Amino acid sequence: MNILKYNLIIIILLLLVAFNGCTNKNKKTNKNIIAEIGEEKIELEKIDSLLNDQIYEIRLNALENEISKKLLEIEAKKQNISLEKLVNTEINKKAKTVTGKELSDYIIKSDFNFNDTSKLKNYLIGIKQKERQSQYVDSLKNIYKVKVFLKPTYFNVIDTKSLYAHNLNENNSKVTVYIISDFRCSSCQETEKTLRKIYNKYNNKIKFAFIYYSGYIDKDALACEAAEKQNKFRKMHDIIFENSDLLSNDSIYYEFAKKIGLDLNKFKLDMQDKSLLKPLLNNKDFLIANQIYTTPTFIVNNKVLNRKYAINYLEEIIDEELEKYN
Repeated sequence: MNILKYNLIIIILLLLVAFNGCTNKNKKTNKNIIAEIGEEKIELEKIDSLLNDQIYEIRLNALENEISKKLLEIEAKKQNISLEKLVNTEINKKAKTVTGKELSDYIIKSDFNFNDTSKLKNYLIGIKQKERQSQYVDSLKNIYKVKVFLKPTYFNVIDTKSLYAHNLNENNSKVTVYIISDFRCSSCQETEKTLRKIYNKYNNKIKFAFIYYSGYIDKDALACEAAEKQNKFRKMHDIIFENSDLLSNDSIYYEFAKKIGLDLNKFKLDMQDKSLLKPLLNNKDFLIANQIYTTPTFIVNNKVLNRKYAINYLEEIIDEELEKYN
């Protein structure tokens, strides 16, 4: 075989290998597409993320049940009574009656005719007992300082470039934690206590940014926007959270402004500036479009932590992000 023919065969073989590699690569890519609806495609990754969500919810429900059981056992032991007696005293007896009004209201709302009201009463008592147990267990969680660290295996990601946020510290870190919160949200108020510790721990390592999010834009949000005009957003943010029990008094914001050293005349004018509303409303639309509905929610770079107990594994996610840049 002459050299020309030999070289030609080598070239053909190389082309076949390259073509086969491209084909296999395409096949590999196409394997991720598991359904098509016209031009729309459904990828395996999307289904896996939904399955992960379901697994997480099942685990969380099972964990919540186990925590409830343990708390009741601990409290019964503390009171030196049986678990049965504790449940009967604190739950069953406190949810054993159904009023005539509650009965008639339920019948009207359900739009059914009930011939046997005794069965309906028992059904409603059962609902009341579940509600009472939930309330009682929640009170025990506060007493015994329960912390849940179970986190999802999958987090939604969003592009944060469109978010309107206020920096809570000066830092050029590649890791940013967005705190999506509402000054009047009781969970946000409680979470802020833990966040203060996290701010102190990571202040020199990452950037923190605050995003206001509520169904209705209250004066507390406008007060913060007006304070930002005088470069004192963080001070207004802090004093509002520290005095959240006073927010029903509309004049309190002027007292806050005075305490943090704002120009009161400018502050009053800025509080009336309707243009302050636009970025807050844009944020609201953006967050809803990205299926973020609750506060507090955290975004670490682009990972959305909006599940229950997210505050308890926030530091773990922060550390994971920091590791990427070390």
